[in-house]
Amino acid sequence: MYVGTISLRAVVVAWVVLCLAGCYHYRLTPVGPDHEPIPPATEPESVTVWSFGWGLVSQPLIRPSNCQGNGTAEVTTTTNFGFALLTVVSLGVVAPLEVEWRCATDAPLATDEF
Repeated sequence: MYVGTISLRAVVVAWVVLCLAGCYHYRLTPVGPDHEPIPPATEPESVTVWSFGWGLVSQPLIRPSNCQGNGTAEVTTTTNFGFALLTVVSLGVVAPLEVEWRCATDAPLATDEF
């Protein structure tokens, strides 16, 4: 009985770890005129977006209110084992995805150098 409890506990712990582990990430980082990444000005914020019916019903555009018109310095999309499993089990009817962004710094003022 004690051995069965340990193995059940191990299975539960392994399942939780797999569900919380990141499966894959895609990151978009724009570059400035000097071909260097634009430095972020804020800490990352994120939201989980849901798509239903194979993309026929999805959440509207994400409009980061904390960027104050500066745009984003970095956007990352992430899925995990739990999200992927839900998508597979539902045959694509439900597809969650986490979107994370960081806002860009203020654009430098143009200087006239003659």
